[in-house]
Amino acid sequence: KKKLFVADFPVLKQDTEQEPGWRNAVHADWSLKCGSEVFPVHKAILCRGPRASGFLAAACRGAYSCMSETDLSGVLPEPCWSSVPLVLDFVYEGTFAADVARGMLALFVAADVLQIKALFELALEALNNGFDWQVAPHFLVESATLRGAHPVVDQVAEAAEREVFQHFGRLLSDWGVKVLASTLGRFLSAEQLQALLDHDTLAAQEDQVFGFLTEWTAAGEAEAKKQHAMNSVSPWVVCRFAHLSPAFLIEAAKLEARGALPPSIVSLSLALKRTMEDCGEAECEKQCQALAGVAPEGWLQCRRMKRRAAGLRKPVPGELLLYIYRSTQPETPQETSECKSTTVHSLKCRLCTELGLDPSRVRIWDFFGKRPYALLERNPDKTLLARRVFDQNPIMLEEQLDSGGWSYQEED
Repeated sequence: KKKLFVADFPVLKQDTEQEPGWRNAVHADWSLKCGSEVFPVHKAILCRGPRASGFLAAACRGAYSCMSETDLSGVLPEPCWSSVPLVLDFVYEGTFAADVARGMLALFVAADVLQIKALFELALEALNNGFDWQVAPHFLVESATLRGAHPVVDQVAEAAEREVFQHFGRLLSDWGVKVLASTLGRFLSAEQLQALLDHDTLAAQEDQVFGFLTEWTAAGEAEAKKQHAMNSVSPWVVCRFAHLSPAFLIEAAKLEARGALPPSIVSLSLALKRTMEDCGEAECEKQCQALAGVAPEGWLQCRRMKRRAAGLRKPVPGELLLYIYRSTQPETPQETSECKSTTVHSLKCRLCTELGLDPSRVRIWDFFGKRPYALLERNPDKTLLARRVFDQNPIMLEEQLDSGGWSYQEED
């Protein structure tokens, strides 16, 4: 229908003054200071409405009303200072990025301190929905900087440490050794790294642990030396040198020659491992005690002469439940789970990492009917769904024989 009435509203000079958001300082009547940053704000928005701050509402009235400024530097933990713009975006416009894991814990703490209930609840929900092993390193680092700020921070720290521990090998593969070492190394001390890595069931191959420690010490070599001098703590103590591959064993020997490791620690580890294999654990323990004066305290421990007995992560609801067999232990399957969209190659790498196996010496089979039904890695880039791997599917990890051959043959 043709319009009968037409008119244009004039462009007003004050249009720019009416743009929403805290970044428009026109008509601002209060300031928030945080570190070196100053944010001009509006009391009517900060102190009223469903997204208002109870803390700032109290700060803007009564005895404080004549100050015209609130300094948050002594109120918010320093790691939360960078979250202030996000807090203001939420209060002014209701914007909230629920799918961004990095910084969410700091935003939650800021919402708690500033008494913004709506943001507090959204951030807590985002923490619950967005937490998994893939982002656990971010949460581990962030919780370390916010320790003690709120009980949820401590809960996140415990959960993140558990996930990093259970998926350490996968994280090294997914993140890359340098990135993960840099991320964790910036905030975790040598003591914290030692506590994280010194587990008999750490889900990683020893070569991966060695590579991580190499990158960590290279990224913060000066700080690492300082901590070692002050506390006599070196994360290298957790490395099980006797279980390194030949290539990494040579690298360890080079470190020892440069003085980065205690003298003879690599050769002693190899000798003690041989002692355990030939003479038993009791004799190995006896020799460790006898060598107490040769190596620094804590470096030679009988349990570190054993290969890490890593286990598979627990099944996750909604994923395919899998029963994992090993050809060397065919009667004792372990339960785990995986997404149906995961490729055969990714599944194999994950299983080998968590079980401490060398992927180049393992073949992965569909073990339907408890027999080698199909060699899955003939199509490593296909998904489990495409290879007809279903819920409660048995999977066999066939370990190569010492002769270099294999136990199973494909059926015609």
